[in-house]
Amino acid sequence: MDNPILYLFEALDKSELSDKEQYRNEIRSLVRDLGEYFNIVVDQQMYYYTTPKDERNDYIMKRDDIRRRECHDRCVYSCERLNEICSVLGIDKICDLDTGDRRKVAEFCGYLYISLYCSNIMCSQQMAKWIKVYPGIA
Repeated sequence: MDNPILYLFEALDKSELSDKEQYRNEIRSLVRDLGEYFNIVVDQQMYYYTTPKDERNDYIMKRDDIRRRECHDRCVYSCERLNEICSVLGIDKICDLDTGDRRKVAEFCGYLYISLYCSNIMCSQQMAKWIKVYPGIA
């Protein structure tokens, strides 16, 4: 599966489901949740990179950790729901991992989001070749 999200949309288009547009919108929303988590992780990392250790604000760090956990919980749900949609369509799971393993969910989220970005800017390739290091993606 070179591009799991494209694979999912193609399977949806070929299906005989009557509510395809509802599924399309739901998939978009689920993928956006993965992107929101990705952005929070990047924002946190940028804060650590740009703020000297002795100047870091505990309130900001705790607030960001809470936001990150909430978004991560949505990512777990998104992975589970994407897998349910795959099951409805009779295709392989996109998130072929233990959704109880928060680290694996975080890795998957990052790789999937990066792969979507790369598939857009590298028009001759649907997925960046290096993304294949993650078995849940390629």
